[in-house]
Amino acid sequence: RVRAAVRGKALVMAHLSHVYPEGGCIYFSFAGKGDRAAYQATWAAALDAVVESGATVTHHHGVGELKAAAASAEVGAAVRGWQAAKAVFDPEGGMNTGRLFVPTTARSPHPVVDPAVDGVGPGESLWGFDPVEGEVLPWAREAWMAPWATVRGVVGGEDVSLGRAPRSASGPDLRGWLWRAGDDVTVSSATSHQGAGAAARFAVDAPWRAAQALLRADLRPALLEVEDGELCVGFRGPARADFLARAAEVLGVQGRPVAWRAPRRRGAGLVAVAEADARCVGVTSHHFLRPADATEDTWRT
Repeated sequence: RVRAAVRGKALVMAHLSHVYPEGGCIYFSFAGKGDRAAYQATWAAALDAVVESGATVTHHHGVGELKAAAASAEVGAAVRGWQAAKAVFDPEGGMNTGRLFVPTTARSPHPVVDPAVDGVGPGESLWGFDPVEGEVLPWAREAWMAPWATVRGVVGGEDVSLGRAPRSASGPDLRGWLWRAGDDVTVSSATSHQGAGAAARFAVDAPWRAAQALLRADLRPALLEVEDGELCVGFRGPARADFLARAAEVLGVQGRPVAWRAPRRRGAGLVAVAEADARCVGVTSHHFLRPADATEDTWRT
């Protein structure tokens, strides 16, 4: 889309500068002729194409005046979350005024859905990762894990859709803010983006500790559960087979391929505990998770 948007204005060159489990950063360079107006028009067309495609315009080089409007259009009314954070760290408003975010209208490539009417929307529900005491994001296994997940809601009467790719590169994460912001902010759904998946079962000792080892190896499985005493691991996307092979290396045992399935929903809130037990239903890199209100007999099955 970027190439098509800039065609006729400049030569487009690009490479993948950074790669994350949930996507890569395409680093664009343009070469052309013209005055400042031509330069601005080229960048405006490119940034519009990025926003419309569902990607983020932000990355390690920051935002600045050139990208402020496009970055703000990614989040729309949820820019209030960024404003609140800036007010805490810069109460006098003297840092980068007008260069981080500006008033704008949201431009989301994803329709906001009402789960009561539309189900979970164009993806698998992530409500399975319910709030964990001490965790920042209710739909992630741990705060540093940033899956490509779309969180939809309403801020001050305006629909918003957060979670552009790659999430690891798109600035302060507003999805957690959306969850707990206030009376005029509501969350309607959280979904992961669908794609081809591959899964395998691994017969390992202490499967939940093995699951923890995968997270500590910086793998981010879309499916990480224990079934019948075996660890079930699954990945999505074009590199799914490579990730499964890497998981086998970390675990030191070959997995048995099984049909892909969506992760199970966990129900109500989870609590983090130091050791795995019969009630364990998940892990972070440092804790084991079990339902806050579950009995051992209920979750053993």
